[in-house]
Amino acid sequence: MARIRTIKPDFFRHEALYEAERKTRLPLRLAFAGLWTACDRVGRFRWQPRVLKLDVLPFDELDFEKVLAALRDHGFLVQYEYAGEQFGHIPSWGKHQHINQREADSVLPAPDLEGSITCVHVHARGEGKGREVERKGKETDVEPKLDVGPADRIFAYWQREHRHPDAKLTTDRRAIILRALKDYSEAQLCESIGGYRNSPHHMGQNERRTVYDGIELFLRDAKRIDAGLQFARAPPLAAKSAVELARERLRGVSNGRVVSEQSGTGEGSMGQAAGLLR
Repeated sequence: MARIRTIKPDFFRHEALYEAERKTRLPLRLAFAGLWTACDRVGRFRWQPRVLKLDVLPFDELDFEKVLAALRDHGFLVQYEYAGEQFGHIPSWGKHQHINQREADSVLPAPDLEGSITCVHVHARGEGKGREVERKGKETDVEPKLDVGPADRIFAYWQREHRHPDAKLTTDRRAIILRALKDYSEAQLCESIGGYRNSPHHMGQNERRTVYDGIELFLRDAKRIDAGLQFARAPPLAAKSAVELARERLRGVSNGRVVSEQSGTGEGSMGQAAGLLR
């Protein structure tokens, strides 16, 4: 049964959703908004593409299964399984919908996601009308099997490679990744991100002694992505410290003194050269 839902003005400026629609060439924006009317009060629905199409895009000639899959793969939906039946959930539901208190409680099981953005085949124990929904018969715990999209995998790779485990995949960050994916493969972007580990300047060997390792910087444009690929394939030499430079100068002066003594000029002074290290 369709329900009345809220749509905010910011929805029409959702860049990540637009980029996903542009990439897949599917009406994701209209479908996503229409899907809200098919959700219960907590943002859950039965994953039934043919039935949902009748409520969301009844006149469009398309495979609604592909629409749901695209929304899932880009992080806008969660797909999960309970008792052999497929369900869906909108992770951002609570941030944008204000539900009438008279609306009936959810009778659908909840996904057990542990913070994941997208997943499939999840054994979940959910809630229904204030009590836990229990499966009849023997319970078998099954570990969630994640099936995240490329943007999520790239972000997770950056988190691991540059040690930002608590960073969040915000809408802006997702949009930057999706924009980069239009011209580069997932493997290339990961290689570029990893390549910046070989850049002394970005890892803190600069005048400000500041680490520049934001994914927004790495994937900002083609120039920076190409630079990361270059760092990965031909790592630059590490910047030399002041002490190292002084030692090189000392060795040069010392060598000059030996040559001078052999030639009888007497030029050079080890005492003066040692001062370079002070």
